[in-house]
Amino acid sequence: MDFSYKIIGADGREYGPVTVDELKGWIREGRAAGQTQVWRSDLETWRPAAAYDEFAFELASVPLPSAPAAPWPLELGSCLAGGARLMAANLGLFLAVTALAFLIELAVSAIPILGGVTYPVISGAIDGGLFLIVIRRMRGEPTGVKDLFTGFGPRFPQFMLAGIIAEVLIFAGFLCCLLPGIYLWAAWYFTLALVADRQLDFWAAMETSRKAVTRHFFVIFPLLVIAFLPALAYRFYGAMLLTEQMRASIGASGTLNLTQMLSHMDEFRDQAARQAFIGEVLARLIWPFACATMMHAYEVLFGPRSTPTA
Repeated sequence: MDFSYKIIGADGREYGPVTVDELKGWIREGRAAGQTQVWRSDLETWRPAAAYDEFAFELASVPLPSAPAAPWPLELGSCLAGGARLMAANLGLFLAVTALAFLIELAVSAIPILGGVTYPVISGAIDGGLFLIVIRRMRGEPTGVKDLFTGFGPRFPQFMLAGIIAEVLIFAGFLCCLLPGIYLWAAWYFTLALVADRQLDFWAAMETSRKAVTRHFFVIFPLLVIAFLPALAYRFYGAMLLTEQMRASIGASGTLNLTQMLSHMDEFRDQAARQAFIGEVLARLIWPFACATMMHAYEVLFGPRSTPTA
C-alpha cells in the first residue's frame, strides 16, 4: 500500500503530502533528519522520521554537515502549533509524569514542619526532569518516567540552586515592582531546561536563558502568558478575592480595623491556601500543553543545529 507523508519543518510549518520516495529525497538533501516530525496517512499521530523503518537506510547514509544550520525563526504561532502537536503525540507520557510530579509535591509538602522547606529544595530537580522528558520526545530520543528523576544525581546541587535562586529573585522582583518580576519570570524560564539538557551550571544557565529571552522578549513573554493563561487568570482572580476580603476588614470610616482583621486571619490563611492548591492543580493540568509549547521555543533558541530541515 502506498502512503502519503507530511513533515514539520524547522519553521513549524507543514510540508507535503509527498510520496515515500520524495521524502527519502528530502532526507538525502538534508531537508529532513531523524528528529523531524513525520505524519503518515495511515497513522493518527506525528512521529520522528527515525521511528519509520522505510527511512532507516537514508537516515543512516546521510552524513552530518560540518557546519550548523542557520537559527530557526522564533514565531508565536509555530510554537503554539508545535506544542499542540507534541502534546497530542505524547499525551499519555506527559500526563503520567505530570501526575507523578504533583503527587511527589503533595507528599513532600505534607511532611510536618519540614515539608514547606523540603519541596523548594527538590523542585528544581523535578521540574528539570519534566523539561528533559519533553525535550527528548521532541527530538525523537528515547525517554520515559525514569527521566523525571535525572536531577537527583551528581548535578542535584545545580538544579537546587537554579530553582531556589530564580524563585527567590523572581518573587523579590514582584514584591518590589510588577515589571521586574515579569521580566525575570520570562528571562529565567529556560534555566532548568538548560541545566538538564546542556549540563550548564546554575548561574551559566540563568545567564544563557536571560540573554536569549531578552533578544526575543516580545515573543517569549506573550507565549508564556498564552501557554499558562488559565492558571494565571485563576491566580489573578484569587488575588482579587483576597483583596476584597482585606478591604472588608477596613471600617466604614476608611481606617484599618485591626481587631476585625485579626479575627479573620484564619479565614484569610485558609482561603489563600485553598486558592494556592487549586491554582497548582490547574497549572499541572495545563502543563502538558504549556511545557510542550515552551520547549518548542527552547529548541528554536538552544536546540542542536546539526542537521538542517525543510
